[in-house]
Amino acid sequence: GCLMIESVTIDSIAHTWLSDLTLTLISPAGDSLELSSGNGGSADNMSNVVFSDASTNDITLQTLDIVPGIYHTEDVAGFAGMYNGQDPNGAWSLWIQDLVGGDDGTLVSWSMTFVDNSPTPTIAYSDTTICLSQVLEVSSTTYDSYLWSTGHNTQTAELFGNVLGIGTHNISLT
Repeated sequence: GCLMIESVTIDSIAHTWLSDLTLTLISPAGDSLELSSGNGGSADNMSNVVFSDASTNDITLQTLDIVPGIYHTEDVAGFAGMYNGQDPNGAWSLWIQDLVGGDDGTLVSWSMTFVDNSPTPTIAYSDTTICLSQVLEVSSTTYDSYLWSTGHNTQTAELFGNVLGIGTHNISLT
């Protein structure tokens, strides 16, 4: 749940009549999101097209061609609405379907960019969530000695998400 899709980039598709194509992103869990379907009119080829939830450009307005640029996915849910909370590890697929046939095409290349969307963890004597990729630094006021339940014996202790692992952990200080 700490990683989210920032963008999917279509570097190049060689195909005649772009409006014949439907582009769908499929997650490792099998969930699919429509990036574009029936757009681009009779134009040939697509390059440097980026899909991002941050864009307000509507891909469905590309009726004569799909010009290079950044667009929102055709599915209004976007990446956040479809994939947030899913484990991003595994095989992602870009499924391209030619709905008319009669001509061939080639997906030359495409890519995905993920970003760490996790908030910076803080602790104020309450429950705190950290991701596996994060480190939470906890500290105490000044005393003569310290013994954290993690084995640390200093005023400050670093809690590594990947060491603690998934689950609930109670951390205490004597």
